[in-house]
Amino acid sequence: LKRCEKLGRDPPVWCLREWSIAAGAPHGCCCCLDPPIGAPPESLRGWRNKCEFTIGRNEAGEIDIGFILRIRSDGEQVVGSVQEVPLVPAAMQRLCRVFAACVQTSAFPIYDRRETARTGVWRMLLARQNPAGELLVMVQTTTLEGERRSDFLGCFVHKLREEVTGIVSIYLQFNDEVTDAARPDAVTELIHGQPRLEMPMLGLRLEIGPLS
Repeated sequence: LKRCEKLGRDPPVWCLREWSIAAGAPHGCCCCLDPPIGAPPESLRGWRNKCEFTIGRNEAGEIDIGFILRIRSDGEQVVGSVQEVPLVPAAMQRLCRVFAACVQTSAFPIYDRRETARTGVWRMLLARQNPAGELLVMVQTTTLEGERRSDFLGCFVHKLREEVTGIVSIYLQFNDEVTDAARPDAVTELIHGQPRLEMPMLGLRLEIGPLS
């Protein structure tokens, strides 16, 4: 209405409250709206097929893998467990449990995101799942070279293959930036399995990579 008044034009009829009442439409909406269609109960759990989990510390100061709850004034991220988060598939919840145990027992520290630190190795865990339950996993760390890289891979690759069902691909990505959003030219390397996860959609079979 204000825009029309400013332009010296008559407003569309659906802008008038009288029209909305007569048509049964929300005020300011040009059509009637049907009630929202909710998802069936069986689709409410584990529906998200891609998740990015932060490797950090929880409220108790313990190493955990999950979603960011809040960021403290010094830049430290507080991570919350995803074990009771409905949208996370059960396979990814197990992945987080197994991977957290790997991080907790490794000799490599988690990445400290505080402005006064910004040191460490473990940063982020990404997972994608197709309808068949197959998983593509990407581990993001700061750059590792030589023997440190070999020792690092020994921390988790075998354990993931043994204890997490359905993993078909494991990637390693190096990121030395301030945020976990790596640059397009960041080193991303396949360290186990097949290069792509096959995702069926509308009769097609899409090949999904870690950065898709």
